[in-house]
Amino acid sequence: MLLGPFHPPVPISATGEGEARNNIKHVQAAREQLLQWIKRGPEWYLAADACLGAIEGKVTPNEVRKAFIEAAREEGRLLSD
Repeated sequence: MLLGPFHPPVPISATGEGEARNNIKHVQAAREQLLQWIKRGPEWYLAADACLGAIEGKVTPNEVRKAFIEAAREEGRLLSD
């Protein structure tokens, strides 16, 4: 079962260079993306904690989505809709 979903999905660059686009649609996908990123700034840690909180039932998917957006922005991967 997928935790989430995100409405609307969060568009990110898969490579960080804007070439390949991924639409992140749920908590698990956000978590998987976060684990692949090299930079681990403050927003990354907040998003990672939010993902864990969602798995534990303490954080809503919408809260994870918001945190993931900020982490993607910090990483330089957030794309416009």
